Amino acid sequence: MEDDMSKKDAKEEASDIMLSKDRSLFMKKYKDFLMHMHELNASRLHRMIKQEIIELVAEKDVHIDQAIEQVIKRHRSDFDSLFENYDESDDEDDSEDDMDTEDNSE
Repeated sequence: MEDDMSKKDAKEEASDIMLSKDRSLFMKKYKDFLMHMHELNASRLHRMIKQEIIELVAEKDVHIDQAIEQVIKRHRSDFDSLFENYDESDDEDDSEDDMDTEDNSE
């Protein structure tokens, strides 16, 4: 019986550790999500997409899942330009990081 208790205690301790790690990971992901939402809310494209979805759902009685899918498909090419801009800014960030690394290595 004592062996079962130690297994039970070990499971509870492992669960507590994982819960703490899961909570930390969730908070990091949620922070990232909020940062992305902040950037999206400033985007004209995002506001336009939200409006089109709202119109499909409210005026044409389209289910939200279908409305989102339709609008995203319609704007697929617009997303391509967003990713191009994102890739360019990543390249700039990478080059700045490279410079920081070179400065630190001296």
